[in-house]
Amino acid sequence: MDMDAVLKEKILIKNEKLISMVIERAKRDFSDDIAIIGLTGSFSTGDFHEKSDLDLIIINNTEQGWGISSCFIWMILDTIYIVRHGKQG
Repeated sequence: MDMDAVLKEKILIKNEKLISMVIERAKRDFSDDIAIIGLTGSFSTGDFHEKSDLDLIIINNTEQGWGISSCFIWMILDTIYIVRHGKQG
């Protein structure tokens, strides 16, 4: 069963608000600790439905975090939200 365009747009707007809230909180409270917040899962691919959850991945601004991020950053490049431009290792 396909979602109608109005419902799909409402879900996308709601998720954009949630993502913005997470980013703002991260900037305010963890600006030196978080390097990247990325969107992954069904919302990043556009294959979501009414009951889909919002999947975010958070990379710490550490050498280990940057090492981990290099493994998947190319897969989600179009959906990454940069909170802070950390300096790699």
